[in-house]
Amino acid sequence: MTDLRKDPTRGQWVLVRPAGAAIPANDECPFCPGHESRTPPEIVAYRKDGSSPDGPGWSVRVIPEIDPYFSVERNVGREGVGLYDKVPPRGATELIIESPEHDLTPAAMDEAQWEQVLWMYRDRLRDLKKDPAIRDILITRRYRKPGSRISHPYSRVIAVPVIFDDVRRQLIHCREYFEYKRRCVFCDIIRQEVADEACWRQPRATPPSRWCCIRRPTRRPSSFPMSGPASRRTTTGISRSRRRRSD
Repeated sequence: MTDLRKDPTRGQWVLVRPAGAAIPANDECPFCPGHESRTPPEIVAYRKDGSSPDGPGWSVRVIPEIDPYFSVERNVGREGVGLYDKVPPRGATELIIESPEHDLTPAAMDEAQWEQVLWMYRDRLRDLKKDPAIRDILITRRYRKPGSRISHPYSRVIAVPVIFDDVRRQLIHCREYFEYKRRCVFCDIIRQEVADEACWRQPRATPPSRWCCIRRPTRRPSSFPMSGPASRRTTTGISRSRRRRSD
């Protein structure tokens, strides 16, 4: 029985599932062109005109995980069983195969290929958000990560029926900031970063220690924190603040 349970000692959601079936080892990469029959049927792909689904001719391809953590076939509902709140693992676990080239590194990927990967990210986010049971979506890159049995460049998409714990904590802090200062924390960060950027461009100026503005178009400046675990994320400011309820 697979389900999500809320740990009553920490208030965090934990996925409880039996061990998955062992996947047979094979020297041939199932993600390379010509091996499409070794993967589940594709969900969507960017293809050359005239190429058939589940065959060669693709540039970016999306398939379901062979042993998914979450799936759209699960029912929606929440129940209390003893100490635990339980939620069925309704959602999706997908793999985005980023390129037909097996040994292509992120640094060597050209701009046009990266653009297709990012467009596919957007398409999958839009499609999965149509399911009202899905409350949060996470995309992670899995290129030669420790423990990964596949070295072909790909990303994993996980859509879940709860809000991820770190996102929920961030929402709580953002709400507390707003209730105390009556201002949006992200708007304040962007305003401060833009001001700091103007300051540290002056001679002998020191860059800001925590956030760095990496792009500032007219309406959507982007920045990322330069320290702490969140340094791997990028925050994009929007023109109008939106508040969202936490789980």
